[in-house]
Amino acid sequence: MAGCKRTLGAWLGNRERHFRYRTLLSVRLQIRSDRYRIPDIALIQIEAAGEEIVKTPPLLCIEVMSPRDTLARIRQRAQDYFAMGVPVCWIIDPVSGQAWTATPAGLAETTDGILRVGDIEMPLGEVLE
Repeated sequence: MAGCKRTLGAWLGNRERHFRYRTLLSVRLQIRSDRYRIPDIALIQIEAAGEEIVKTPPLLCIEVMSPRDTLARIRQRAQDYFAMGVPVCWIIDPVSGQAWTATPAGLAETTDGILRVGDIEMPLGEVLE
């Protein structure tokens, strides 16, 4: 799982200038005054990248499932991100090769092998081991 996170982080990091965001791994997000979450990866607006504890909603949060995770458990995390104002969460299962895009409106499985958010298109085949 750690290898997948590093590969995802590197893939996104190589595109930061083009898309004007920062890629942060395991950054602490303040959901509300008494609640915090740490997504595996978050894409942060350049202006918010200096926040020690990120309070500005990321553009995207990514969760990489571990063998102990369930989709229901990850969706609970995504609900916290949405409550903070995050518009999209990608959920990736590196073992099965499946991925989902979660939004406040629902969850959609990626059927063509490409995760999308705005102008960013990430082919799963390039980041899954």
